[in-house]
Amino acid sequence: MLVGALGLVHRPVHTHRPVHTAFPILLRQPEYTEPVAPGPRAELPRARATAVTEKAPVLLTYFSFGCVAYNWLEGWSPVDSVYFLTVMATTVGYGDLTPTTDAGKLFTAVYALIGITTVFSTVADIFRQNPLSTSDSMWQDGVLTAIDNLYTRRELFSDADMSCDVVTLDELRARVNWPRRFLSCLLGPLLLFAIGIVIGVSVEGFDVINSVYWSAITMSTIGFGDASPQGVTGKLLSVLYLPVAVLVLADAVAAASRVAVQRQILETSYETRSEALLRQEAARTGNADETLTEAEFLISVLTEYSLVDAETINSIRQQFKSVVRYAEVGAVDGTPPERGSAVYSSGRAIMLTNELVFREAVQRGEVPRGVDLEAADGGYAQWYNECWVPRVRDEASMRRPGGNAAQNPES
Repeated sequence: MLVGALGLVHRPVHTHRPVHTAFPILLRQPEYTEPVAPGPRAELPRARATAVTEKAPVLLTYFSFGCVAYNWLEGWSPVDSVYFLTVMATTVGYGDLTPTTDAGKLFTAVYALIGITTVFSTVADIFRQNPLSTSDSMWQDGVLTAIDNLYTRRELFSDADMSCDVVTLDELRARVNWPRRFLSCLLGPLLLFAIGIVIGVSVEGFDVINSVYWSAITMSTIGFGDASPQGVTGKLLSVLYLPVAVLVLADAVAAASRVAVQRQILETSYETRSEALLRQEAARTGNADETLTEAEFLISVLTEYSLVDAETINSIRQQFKSVVRYAEVGAVDGTPPERGSAVYSSGRAIMLTNELVFREAVQRGEVPRGVDLEAADGGYAQWYNECWVPRVRDEASMRRPGGNAAQNPES
């Protein structure tokens, strides 16, 4: 069952000898209690640099080739070409600058599809690592906390961490601040909306009303065309402003939708739906004595809210099966797995452990030379103490607040 594969059922796990040695691996792992604090933000500086490095050639090629083509076909300057390419890729479509020749129109018909499907998605990939993205809510949290401290003194925007599992369901429902979460989604668009107003007033000479109007139709990609940048400076600023503004608004809408789903899941009383959930699982498997474990409940809820589909679940199952394939060797006496797969046919709960990571490293020849693979335990204890534990400690320290991940991106 998928539940066993995910390792959320507490059943005895049979360990097996590694395939490279005749000696059984240690059945009891050396004790190590150093906690690993979650903190994905430590990965953000490295992820941002990687995203820009990988995607930059695509953007450079798109704009360079487009500039050459439109200069040849339409006689446009590089500034006009880059501006038009940006307006086209973001689907804002002001209409203030359009191709007039037949060749230019045919080229645009093809290049527009490339810009929308390839280039805009590339910019979106880079944006997901941007501080304005809701995937990194550090600055939004800072703004709301500052408002709390300076003006309310009543913790109007205080919130609970929904990833923490040490509180009860009732406590979590009482402590989560949904207005704060929705407001956090809006801060990015509000900031970009204000920047658009400033650009309209200070650069293009629009009055306040027309600046508000231009900023709104730009961020929403409506782009009527009656208000658009005309000067060189305004067009160059729009090349930067348009993609960010459009993506910030789209990201905020998606984030608000996620918050709405989170709220619905948290506030739903699944206690009253337990019979229906178990009956659905029993009907799916054809087993009237079916049980519903934590993993199956998790998958059921995710599927119900269209957060994951059956094909994705199956892909994850197959990935996990590949990761723990060395757990299918059999018992320590080397017998083959039952009916071809111990993971899914024998009912045992298979989990990914550092023991299996060690086996994989041995098979790939990635174990450091100093590890004695001829030891009675195949070198596992030495690898665990000298290689695994230090790396876990290093990553744990990097993930803690104030860690040095940003200073040492290669570590």
